[in-house]
Amino acid sequence: MRIPNILIALALIFSVQSEAADLHAIVVADTIASNISKSVEMDLKKMEAEIYKISRHANLPIQKHFIAGKEITSAEILTTIQNLSVSDDDVILFYFSGHGYRTKKKESPWPNLYITHENKGIDFDLIVSELENKCPRLMIVFADVCNNIVPDMFAPPLAARSMAMMGQRAITADAYLALFRECRGKILLAGAKTGEFAWCTLDGALFTDAWIQSIEDEAKKGPEACWESIIEQAILKIQVDQNPYFQIEIEANEKSP
Repeated sequence: MRIPNILIALALIFSVQSEAADLHAIVVADTIASNISKSVEMDLKKMEAEIYKISRHANLPIQKHFIAGKEITSAEILTTIQNLSVSDDDVILFYFSGHGYRTKKKESPWPNLYITHENKGIDFDLIVSELENKCPRLMIVFADVCNNIVPDMFAPPLAARSMAMMGQRAITADAYLALFRECRGKILLAGAKTGEFAWCTLDGALFTDAWIQSIEDEAKKGPEACWESIIEQAILKIQVDQNPYFQIEIEANEKSP
């Protein structure tokens, strides 16, 4: 009778594994962006560390997609998104660090993301649309870029849409579970409001730093951690220097473990 019992146990294990949620992390770092390359390199390192922290504390295996420097093209970004295999309990985190801009006629409050290597832009809204098509449980799209107006005659062309300590450790783990396993919806973040700039230092982008620090601060609340508080605190940290733009549509995840 041992063999059937073992087979049943294995079947249960594989069943649980197949239903486990994944973290799909797409990090696009324009490390050859003029004037800010060193800052972008720091953003890349910090986001990579934060993603591993999310994975560890929220028990989310990582499907990692990092694109940097000359590897970045609009086609590569869109193809990476389109090739994602996403289940309905998965989390997608998309992050872009580099330059951003908008044109005067652009109606959406969200910026275009500038790709240095091909001198082309890709619309934040297009990225959101492509990611929404994957129907993840939780979607976070964060572009730490400027949103200032560039005259039409100087604006790069856009990618076509058709391409398209144990106690404290336990508290921290509870917080990450609350944020990344027990929420459903989307969070959209841009480094600056319409017509404004996003700033950085050699240590990285101000909003990226504030966002990561606010997650760490919020993690001290354990299961009471919430996204609204994280965004509010992140914005307060840099409000003197810049005004980020955001949209949050979050609800409790009924399927959370």
